[in-house]
Parts: sequence; structure tokens; C-alpha cells
Amino acid sequence: DARMPNIKSDELAEDDVEFLPHIDGINQSLGLSYVGGDVDFYKKLLRQFSKKHGPLSLQIRKDINNQNIEVAERNAHTIKGVSATLGAETLAQISMELEVSLRKRKLIGIDQTLCYFEEEFSKINKQLIRIFEEEDDEIVPEENNYQSLLSEDQALVILEDLSELLAEGNSKAYKSLDEIRGYLESGGYQSQLDKITTSMDDVEFEMAHEHVLHIISDLTSVVET
Repeated sequence: DARMPNIKSDELAEDDVEFLPHIDGINQSLGLSYVGGDVDFYKKLLRQFSKKHGPLSLQIRKDINNQNIEVAERNAHTIKGVSATLGAETLAQISMELEVSLRKRKLIGIDQTLCYFEEEFSKINKQLIRIFEEEDDEIVPEENNYQSLLSEDQALVILEDLSELLAEGNSKAYKSLDEIRGYLESGGYQSQLDKITTSMDDVEFEMAHEHVLHIISDLTSVVET
């Protein structure tokens, strides 16, 4: 199963979500608790969900029809994890049911589950498109210039923190990655950064953790020489 974020947080007050429009199908207080109550960062994840995972939802039916069951199962697993992180509880539950059916190859009657999945995903996705249609598609990290000036020792401290958060399945890892992004981009680690970002966008924290460990190993050898 996809790892659920492990942030311990007090229940958010209504004031914490007043900056976000209502989104039918998403428990925003729950989603915000997974990112430490950071409204701007939560909005960024919502935008990424619509932009990046919309094609996956459309692809699942095609893969089932083409007997690419393993691919369909993997995509259902990804959407389950991402939607759970955002607080889209019903979509996460339906995605889990779809994933289990695909894993067990129980394809008789799966069309009904697939229809429920597509209906719930479409409902949420249409709202997100409407909310963000007038905003820029890209969010530029604010401190890239500072990040690129980090020393190897400073970068290692942040990477070690990121590694621990990923090992715990803690969604604070998203914020930690943003802190080190500029350094990695300017330090020749763009390929590894892309792999980490992709894994974390899919809530595959274990895979992201492995990529971070490779960077730590490489950077440690540089520091010790």
C-alpha cells in the first residue's frame, strides 16, 4: 500500500482553510494537516494533482482494455497514494478497491468500480481546473539563489533530514526537498532531482529515499576528499 503521511498535527481550525475555495470530494483540513498547515504548499500539490495525474486516470481504462493489468494496477496505486495525501478520502478508497481488484485479477464486475473511480476523479479534477485556470502553471522556488550557495556540509545536513523524513513516510519531506532543490539543480544533480521529484509526486517515498541516499553517498565522498 502507498504510505500515508505520518505528520502528527492538531485538528486545524476553520480559519486555517479560509484561503481555499471549497472542493467537493476533498477534506482540506485533513490534507493540510499532512503538510503542516502550509496553505500555499497544499495549493501547489493540488495543482500538480490536476496537471500530472489526470492522464493516469484516463489511461487506466485503456490499459485494462488492452490487458496491461500491471500498468493499470500501478497507476491506481499512484492515484490512491496521492489522493490520500490531499485528503480526497473517497477517491483514495475507490482507488484502493480498484488496485486490489487489479492485483487479484478480479476483472469480472470491475467496470462498476472503474466507473465510480472515473466519476469521482472527474468531479475533483474539474473543480481544480476551474480554481487554477487563471494561475500560472509553474511555481518557482523563492530561494534558489541562496540554495545554490550552500556549502557541501550544509547541503548534507538538509539531505540527511530529507532522508529521515522519507524513511518515515513524512510529508514534511516535500518542504525539505524545496530547501535543497536549488543546490541540486546547480550542483550537477538534476537527473537525480528529477527522479526524486517524480517519486515523491507519486508518493513513492521509499524509491525517493533510495535516490537521496545515492546523492548523500556521492556528496560525502566529495567532502571527505
